[in-house]
Amino acid sequence: MLGEGWAEMGPDPGRAREQAKARALGDLALNARVTIQTALADVLGQSNGTTTQSLESRVNAYAQLASVRLDKEEFVLHHPRRGNITCRVGVRRAQYDEQVRRDLQQQKDTLLGLAHRARTEFNQGRIGNCFTSLNELLARRSDVFADLSLDIDAGEKGRSHTLWDWARSFQNDILRSLKLRCDKDPLYFDSRGRYSGPVRVQATWAGTRKASLSGFPLQARWAHRPTGPVEQSQTNGTGEATFTPVVDLFNKTSQWVVSPSGQESPSCRRSFHRRKSALLIVSGSSEKINRAIETDAFTRLQKWPWDIRLPTDDTDTADVSVILRLTAAVTKNPDGPVYRARVKAALEVQEAGKKKSAASTRTAEGFGATADQAVEDAVIKLLTQWGDWLDQNIILSLKFSFD
Repeated sequence: MLGEGWAEMGPDPGRAREQAKARALGDLALNARVTIQTALADVLGQSNGTTTQSLESRVNAYAQLASVRLDKEEFVLHHPRRGNITCRVGVRRAQYDEQVRRDLQQQKDTLLGLAHRARTEFNQGRIGNCFTSLNELLARRSDVFADLSLDIDAGEKGRSHTLWDWARSFQNDILRSLKLRCDKDPLYFDSRGRYSGPVRVQATWAGTRKASLSGFPLQARWAHRPTGPVEQSQTNGTGEATFTPVVDLFNKTSQWVVSPSGQESPSCRRSFHRRKSALLIVSGSSEKINRAIETDAFTRLQKWPWDIRLPTDDTDTADVSVILRLTAAVTKNPDGPVYRARVKAALEVQEAGKKKSAASTRTAEGFGATADQAVEDAVIKLLTQWGDWLDQNIILSLKFSFD
């Protein structure tokens, strides 16, 4: 088989030779059409619905394979001072036919091997390995046989199916029996854009066949960036997979979406918020009261998605300010040395200097032989009963600060 191409001579002879040879190989590809069509029909057993465009893509691909050894390659220069250069290339038909047929057969065997492996893994209950083989098989379609048909005996009483349809159907059956569960509670990144994690996702199998989900491939992406996954993971022996997401600094709130690799469903979602800084401010008439309340409140607030700190000077600022204002009223019993103290704590949460929750108060009473003892008794009682009150008000404030 021969192919011929030409190019105009210019200031760069090497480029002209390359252009002439490229055209010659294209001409050779057209001449090889019948050969490759025969090889495709022989090896693939293609159906009558095969499109001409697909055949052309395979003809061009085989004609331009780097592994094709040209048996003839010559250049003829016409009119050296101002003319053209012609390139003629050729291959021996029998050797070329055999090379194409051999390459097709190898690629076909690889695909059928993946299909056989997928079916074997499924029959032995290894769903993750089965799904991975199907993913690899379907990913090779565009690179290997484009839209050409390739039939496979699916073991259904002699019925044959197109390999691609069989693989997609098999994969969809697996996906219908797969369930993914993400915890619903929101997670919070720290100030560096990291989550201490990991984030856990639980996969369960609802199919009729007993199966292991170990090694099932999962992918995670941000809902606001759906074009591609940002992290891959695999399930362990219990069906659990872990991820370590990094915050998208352009969003305060994000949705982390987990699904099987290469698929959009089934999926589960996890909400993430960016962690903020919070300033705890305790004010009151008694330094002793302030220190006791400050120590307890600081410990309690550390469980919330804030980086809690205390003010160091009057210019300290933070995303959120948690303000506790304390007042104490002491009275003496006129009949004896008994003092009664009434301590009141008022809580307010501010964001960017604006109030985010209405001030809420909690009070406690204490008694003692002195005023200080009465106040100390009241503070102890306040600290033992204000946990739920503080939590409820912080939760109310979170709805403003993080949603």
